[in-house]
Amino acid sequence: MEYSEDTEHIQYNYNNIQELLRVELKKSPERFSKPISILPDIDDNVECQLEQELLNESKCNTGNRIILIPYRLENSHWIGILIELQAAKQILRAEYIDPVNRSSFIPDRLQKQLAKVYPSAVLQAKDLLKHNDRTHSAKLTIQNLLAAVENNPPYVNISDGNETSTRSTESKLLHWQQSGNTIPKEGNESRLADLEQQLKNGLEKLNIPDVSLIPQRIQEVEGRINVYDDERRIDDIEKEENYLRELQELQKIAASINSESISIIPNKDNESNVNITDKQEGLVRSINIIALEKNKGLLHLNELREDCAAMPSCAEKTILELLEHFQQKLLENHPYSQEQDSVIEMLGKLNDQIKKQELRSKEIQTSLQNLKIAVNNGTMSSAVDSLQELEKKIRPLNVQEIQRLVSKAKKATELIRGKDIILLVGETGSGKSTTIQFLAGSEMKEVQVPIERGKFLDHITPIGPVKNPGLNNVTSSPFHKSETRYITPVTIELKDVLGSHETDVITLCDAPGFSDTAGAEVDIANSVGVIEALKGTKSVKILALLSYQSLGDRGEGIQRLARILINMIHKIDDRLDAIIYAFTKYPEKKNINAVLTDIKNQKVNKDRVLRSDTAFVTVLSDMIDKIEGSTYKIDPIHGDRKILIQKLKRTKGIQYPGEVFRFSMSGKTQITIGNHVKNDTSSIMCAMKHKNNELVMYYLNDLKVLQSLTKQNFVREAYENSKRWISANINEYCTEIKRKFNRVLASQDPLREDDIHEYKAAVEYLQHIQILKIHLGSFLLSPEALMQNIIFILRERSCALNKQDLHNPLVEVHLNNLRMLKNSFKELEIDYRSSCEEFDKRFYVLVQSARALILTNNFKQIAEVIRNISKSSHILKDHLNEKVEEAYYNIIKLLLQHLSSFAGKADPLLQKTPLTNHDIEILKSYMEILRSAKECSSLQDRIFTSIDVLKRQVTVANQYSRNSDSEEMFTDLNQIYNNFIMKIVKYFDEINLRTQELFKRARDHSLEDIQKLVDDMDAIRKIPELASKTAETYHRTVETLRGYMQKLHTEAEQLLLTIDHQTETTSYRPLAQSLLRLKNAEWINQGTCNTLMRRIKEKLVQHACQLEDRLMNIDYSLKCPDNVSIVQEIVKKIESMRDLERSVPELEKHRQSVLQRFLQCTQTVFDCIQTTFNLQDKYVYRIKQELKNLEEIKKACNDLHPARIFLRKHHYSDINILNGEIEELKTRQKDALQVAATE
Repeated sequence: MEYSEDTEHIQYNYNNIQELLRVELKKSPERFSKPISILPDIDDNVECQLEQELLNESKCNTGNRIILIPYRLENSHWIGILIELQAAKQILRAEYIDPVNRSSFIPDRLQKQLAKVYPSAVLQAKDLLKHNDRTHSAKLTIQNLLAAVENNPPYVNISDGNETSTRSTESKLLHWQQSGNTIPKEGNESRLADLEQQLKNGLEKLNIPDVSLIPQRIQEVEGRINVYDDERRIDDIEKEENYLRELQELQKIAASINSESISIIPNKDNESNVNITDKQEGLVRSINIIALEKNKGLLHLNELREDCAAMPSCAEKTILELLEHFQQKLLENHPYSQEQDSVIEMLGKLNDQIKKQELRSKEIQTSLQNLKIAVNNGTMSSAVDSLQELEKKIRPLNVQEIQRLVSKAKKATELIRGKDIILLVGETGSGKSTTIQFLAGSEMKEVQVPIERGKFLDHITPIGPVKNPGLNNVTSSPFHKSETRYITPVTIELKDVLGSHETDVITLCDAPGFSDTAGAEVDIANSVGVIEALKGTKSVKILALLSYQSLGDRGEGIQRLARILINMIHKIDDRLDAIIYAFTKYPEKKNINAVLTDIKNQKVNKDRVLRSDTAFVTVLSDMIDKIEGSTYKIDPIHGDRKILIQKLKRTKGIQYPGEVFRFSMSGKTQITIGNHVKNDTSSIMCAMKHKNNELVMYYLNDLKVLQSLTKQNFVREAYENSKRWISANINEYCTEIKRKFNRVLASQDPLREDDIHEYKAAVEYLQHIQILKIHLGSFLLSPEALMQNIIFILRERSCALNKQDLHNPLVEVHLNNLRMLKNSFKELEIDYRSSCEEFDKRFYVLVQSARALILTNNFKQIAEVIRNISKSSHILKDHLNEKVEEAYYNIIKLLLQHLSSFAGKADPLLQKTPLTNHDIEILKSYMEILRSAKECSSLQDRIFTSIDVLKRQVTVANQYSRNSDSEEMFTDLNQIYNNFIMKIVKYFDEINLRTQELFKRARDHSLEDIQKLVDDMDAIRKIPELASKTAETYHRTVETLRGYMQKLHTEAEQLLLTIDHQTETTSYRPLAQSLLRLKNAEWINQGTCNTLMRRIKEKLVQHACQLEDRLMNIDYSLKCPDNVSIVQEIVKKIESMRDLERSVPELEKHRQSVLQRFLQCTQTVFDCIQTTFNLQDKYVYRIKQELKNLEEIKKACNDLHPARIFLRKHHYSDINILNGEIEELKTRQKDALQVAATE
């Protein structure tokens, strides 16, 4: 039935599945033969809700009906429950449908609630549409319940597969048989031919080889529609819906053909009608059996798909994909020529994978060649055989199949827990499933099943409606292979067999075959699932089945059966009472007791080997004893189940089965497990070699699951050894990666992208391989180990670099490495920022040291630090910010500003007149600083390379701001040096100009000021650079002064000549003034001036001495009165030289000597005259003498006055001369002020 998409609009969240089901059922009620009751949605969290709803439903409804129950588990997990009832509350079937793959749901709670309302009901699992995502379970539950209602097969029940309904055909057959009506042949044959032609054309159009495949195709299309619906593929849904309508139309035509073919059978008599009916029924049953096999094939395909989905890409998966492909084609009877290219491509892929996984061997090579031949020849069955053979060699065990079997067994365990059960034991093909169907009351019939064209197998199969729902999971096959792969319980109510007085039940358990033929997977599942299930029961009775076909001439079949029982039951000798023997497929007249006795007497007793097998002999003897009186020969078609059931009921079961039942796997299974473990361990090593973590995980999971299932020590050891090897391999790989990376990181060379890529690949490999942590636990190396290694090495490197210069090239290598690593490993972002901050702090300290060093004017160190800052900024600019480079240029700017500041500092000094020695020393120090900076070549280079950048920065800044620095301030050291010199030269020129102006305006009166200006010029010229710069100006000025001084020399020389040639008393005042000017100008040419002054002084002193000598030699006493005039003239001349005493102090002594001599001689003459002529009385003379003495005392007293002493010390004879000189200077100062005002 097609699930309408419109239904989904009722409620998008599927909160009311009851209403959704009701809407769907109303669309086509004619398709359902029984009334359908839909219970409200049941919530598993609500206590006993299912029980209460079932009670309410049973009160409201009676008779034949189907109950649909939507049941919600936790986390959006929905399942569907279907209960089909006949009158008097007889349960035909009770099924739950779980749409979630690998669900762990166990219906124990449901069974208990169901049993309270319907005590005889046994809830069975049914598999239909499934999905891995439980969120799809609501939608799939609706579809599965609708499919389960529609596909209600009365004859064929397929375990754990999609069911193919043949109800329509056989129900019509039964209806015709019961009614006994016939339809005239005329007209119907023509209609049947038309229908058959339409069916043929439709099957050819849709490429369907067999009409029995139509239901399967319908179900496949419905599944695809569901998938497309989830993916919202509207176009694909429309195509599939059209295809589905065509399939449904063909299904209707096929049903009509079956109806028409029955209606045209002639009704001659009852016997002939019965024969025809038997043939029809046999044909239908044969078709059903074939359909059953095909549906099992589909189930196997689904299992293949599940196994493929659980596998990563590997050779095993490719083999399973090829198997799925070919088995699908075989089921569809469809050639694969159109897809041969893709198959060949997959074969190439498989060949590469086998080579890569190192699985190639002679046997596998042979299988691959056989597979290739089969593919090329187009023989799909041979390809399947080759693939299965190849699969067994690569994967000796199907662990997923073991898990499925164990999972099924666990569910059955819950159904038989605490119950008394009857376990059917026998080899594969002994008829266990058929026996259960017979004992459960199924009507059995022998049919022929075609195996090839014209060849048939006889097979006994149930007919009619299934009376016991437990039989839905019991199947039998005409082919000699095990159909039962997990324990299946079937409950029989004794009232249906022994009469209504019986209220008890017996539970039969169909178990897998306990023999090598069942396969290693079943053998292992038995050791886990079946034995565990038996241990949970209350008691176990054994129904041991022996097939006539497996008996053997020497009792081999009995021996194998005995071995099964011995291996299963501990101390079997003590439990023989719980064993009942039954025989299948024996001829009706065959005396089984006689056969067994003959085997014992003729074969066993005479064979020492057989006789030594005591367990076999014990079981054989027990068997002979028990069948001596009555033999249970099972005849499923004509036999009576009552006798055997009564025997089973009376037999006492084995108590405490958990202590009795055991199971040991066969030696062949042990070998298979060993081969599988060996393949897994080899595959793990190979996968590790190629770093295929998913494949490693897959094989580890495989080993772990196998170990948990088998509990074998060698499997556990292989699993543990594999884990240790993987851990060691990972550690070794990471150690090598770390060693190689650490060596590169510790070198002076920068990291390459390949180095980082390799290390990152290792980290990612470790991250990805963490999927193995579930196996390796703490022994699995964490990716943080590699990250911690990087962090440790980088921090160690950073600590080492902290002791190195900041401009060390290794710092750049370290930061570049760290940045590259940070881009690949986000965990290193903090370390990178931390390192940048650390180096930023160091750079700041370096810059600050440069700032402090600039003030010391140690330009060699400054140049070194600036060089370091430049190199450091070049290293750090890519890791910090532009401010690093800006800091470097700021230091350059600061240095230039510092050097330029000396010119500003010199301005206050150069505004002073005159300059003191201290001022000159300051200027000299400034010049020395600038000279030192200019002569530092390393500093020159740094400044030169930075000036252009600074100027460009200022140019750009000026475009956006008016407060930016001027480009003029960024001049090189030479320019700063030259600017400073030119500033002082300018000052020098100004002094020179004032000197010239003073000289021109008042030369005689401004010589002292000029001297001071010239002294300033001389002081400035002491600065080395200024001597050459001011030489021309200075010498020009000096020559002018020297010319003036030469003029003074000439004038003085002329005056001296005049003195020499004049006989009369001359005025020495001009000469005194000339000498004074000459003395004032002596600074101009000290040597020349001193020579001239010495010569003039000598000349004048000589002249004074001559006058003194003449005076001393002249007698101007009374005897020589004529000499008085001569003496007078001499005194006048010597007195006239008084003006020269300022310039020539020595003259005063001669003048005083002459005057003293003159006074003494004159006094002597006067005394002589007075005495001679007595011109004065003694009183007057005495008074005169006293007056003279007093005057001399006064004069001496005046001479002793401090002021006069001070004046004489400074070469002034009296205050008048000092006053005269002061007046002269005042006049000169006035003139100088006038000149300055004029400027």
